[in-house]
Amino acid sequence: MPKNSEYDNSYLDLCQTRQNLIEKFYKENPKTSDPYTETEIKKSIETLNIGKSPDEYGLTDEQVKNFKSVLTPVLTTHFIKIKETNFIPRAFKTGILTPVIKSGKNPPDVKSYRGITVTLIIGKVHELCILKKLQLHPGPDLQFGFTEGLCLLMASLLITEAKCEKLKNNIPLFITTVDVQSAFDVVNIY
Repeated sequence: MPKNSEYDNSYLDLCQTRQNLIEKFYKENPKTSDPYTETEIKKSIETLNIGKSPDEYGLTDEQVKNFKSVLTPVLTTHFIKIKETNFIPRAFKTGILTPVIKSGKNPPDVKSYRGITVTLIIGKVHELCILKKLQLHPGPDLQFGFTEGLCLLMASLLITEAKCEKLKNNIPLFITTVDVQSAFDVVNIY
């Protein structure tokens, strides 16, 4: 909730546009919107990493893995309901945030920390199921960072062409750029 208790309408519009694009993607790619199957959910549970911290309810990946035969039918029913209603449970959107100091940084400086959030494990299983569906039917890959043979000049060309197409056809254009260099402060970037 914003500090002044008022919502930013332009942000709300962007969220609605994003939601519309996601719904359009699902309509144009019907296989991605197939109902969840027990097999998909079991495979997602099997990919959970053991030895991680418990979620805010004390549930661990090991517990979910050990009881997957009992949990899978229940999760299948719930995940199908989530898909039908387009409503993500609030618990899937919460987590335990722990600040972790970056290597060699000054502890009193707030910027010396990065946050690690432990989210609900059942929410992770749901995300893994969605990820698998999207990997089967990927959209265009337009990532330029850390991609061999691509440069910012090529990205600039694509953006320029998209802007011309937008103006020519009077259609909206949405571009997302992310500068994650600070997230990879332990990696040498040349």
